[in-house]
Amino acid sequence: MGIPSFRSPTALFAANKIHSPLTAIGTNPSRPDQPLYTYSLASQQDILTVVDAAHSDCGITPSDRISILHNVANLMRSSRQLLIKTILLDTGKLIHEADSEVSEAIDFIDFYSQQCHELHSH
Repeated sequence: MGIPSFRSPTALFAANKIHSPLTAIGTNPSRPDQPLYTYSLASQQDILTVVDAAHSDCGITPSDRISILHNVANLMRSSRQLLIKTILLDTGKLIHEADSEVSEAIDFIDFYSQQCHELHSH
């Protein structure tokens, strides 16, 4: 069985798909000789594209942004065990640390969704 590959993920920023041929291998920190996955690396141009997109609204309405944030938070809730397992393998953290990080990430998404709603509902 080979290691999972995330060689060609597609990132969408400001309607631009970003593909990178640059890759690296993620390893288990407690077993550095154990490869876990491969992943794409961003080029300098990819980073500039993302930064430019971050400075624009990307044509996304506030209600669409709120909906996207709700969907991401719900996806993270439904994938909680996988996210915790990934953190454990990728960082060597303890279960309670990984669980706290997942909870914090979901809480931040919910917070920013609520802030967006409050900002644009007045």
